[in-house]
Amino acid sequence: MNASQINVASDRFCSLEQVDAVDMTLVDHEDACRDASCEKHKFSREQRKLIQVMNVKRKRDFLCLEKVNGEMVNILEGLELHTDVFNAAEQQKIVDKVCELQEKARKGELKRAFTPKGKGRSAIQFGCCFNYRTSKAGTPAGILRHETVEPLPALFKVIIRRLVEWHVLPPTCVPDCCVVNIYDEGDCIPPHVDNHDFLRPFCTVSFLSESNILFGSNLKLEENGEYSGGSYSLPLPVGSVLVLNGNGANVAKHCVPEVPTKRISITFRKMNESKRPIWFTPEPDLQWIQPLPFEQESSSSSDHTQKKPVKINKTGTTRVCMHAPLNPKHVSICFTLYLLSLFQSRYLIHLSFYLVMASDIQHRPVYGSTTVPRSTNINNPVASFLRQLQSKAPNHSGQLFGLLAFFISGGILLLLTGITVTAFVLGFIAFLPIIIISSPIWIPLFLLVSGFLSLAGMVFGTAALISWTYRYFKGMHPVGSDQVDYARSRIFDTAAHVKDYAGGYIHGKQKDAAPGA
Repeated sequence: MNASQINVASDRFCSLEQVDAVDMTLVDHEDACRDASCEKHKFSREQRKLIQVMNVKRKRDFLCLEKVNGEMVNILEGLELHTDVFNAAEQQKIVDKVCELQEKARKGELKRAFTPKGKGRSAIQFGCCFNYRTSKAGTPAGILRHETVEPLPALFKVIIRRLVEWHVLPPTCVPDCCVVNIYDEGDCIPPHVDNHDFLRPFCTVSFLSESNILFGSNLKLEENGEYSGGSYSLPLPVGSVLVLNGNGANVAKHCVPEVPTKRISITFRKMNESKRPIWFTPEPDLQWIQPLPFEQESSSSSDHTQKKPVKINKTGTTRVCMHAPLNPKHVSICFTLYLLSLFQSRYLIHLSFYLVMASDIQHRPVYGSTTVPRSTNINNPVASFLRQLQSKAPNHSGQLFGLLAFFISGGILLLLTGITVTAFVLGFIAFLPIIIISSPIWIPLFLLVSGFLSLAGMVFGTAALISWTYRYFKGMHPVGSDQVDYARSRIFDTAAHVKDYAGGYIHGKQKDAAPGA
């Protein structure tokens, strides 16, 4: 496999997805593996599966602070959103299966299927029967241990295997039941916390159309049909998997407002062993499932937006190239390059380029690779000189070159500042007579224009501030709300620490001053 084939591995795989739906029983795997394009690019089934797993986007850094029992709590702690888990062909296969099940439910062939009145949604239960709330007969909400229901369909068990193998759900909480929710236009789910007869985490998979899900510890449905107390609205893309755990599953209530168009969701859960139906037998197909062996980024930040580039080397080993984060040293060097380009200083630009190369000769974390990086121009005298400086650096070679770039850019900025100030002073002296003569004309005009712009700016800024504040307290999650929530949490934590410290200090002083202490 040549270099060009290696660099386009991920792009090639996108076309292969349509041929082989990985471990889904959507196509014949043996025929897919014999496909000409598979043979041409020599990607094994395991390699294609691993590429897909690594291209899943995962977001875990959700933040929404609310006061719960007198304390500020992140009610979204434990929430995860995984996208690109199912491709279009797989989604269509699952939707077709749900439509088939819905038709069986209409014919009365399924034991546990509901079509509630009003704005509810249709639901079909598999693996166990459960009540959403206390029934009219007084049966409490939760799993009905003496009621029978159809087992999980084969396709749903394949979905569960994928969720565990692809690091969406942990192998310690493999689902053994599910509920299929079918929404028509205008259907919804009221605010609730899932029954604790089911373990955490659990997940819901979305199909057909995107919709929002609301979270809030005080979320409730008002008499006029509006929702109040919703602090956070999260869009659920088609084919995404939302995992609920921690505060996101136990503290925050959640609901799905009226959907604008038809939607299907499948919620997978694992039953508490002590609450399982008396007839329940674990599915053999769902035993001993283990995640695929690959390393994920330790950062909990939004890799929902970052894809990990994947390469296949000549030996067939899959490698994941994890790029290092942006370094302030690189920013200063790049800014220096930009300033030097203004003066068209060819040699200084080359020197700064060598600074970048020499100070950044380090390996990005590459899993499965033990090669040592080398400079691409060993015999270059400038590179040799810089390498000698690197070897004498006290702690890290990047510090020396970062300081050098800082002094270069600082000197250039000082030079540019001096030139600008000098040119302004000379121009002001030269045009001073004209300014004085024309002052009766331009001074009133200047005051009028500046006054109008100031007034317009104040009006616009006030309107923007009011709009942002309204959207923020309505839970619409405007731009910058995450930073505000984070600042609120920091202020609250600092105040709590100061209070605890002050209380301990005063208590200690009182104890020392007490007689007989």
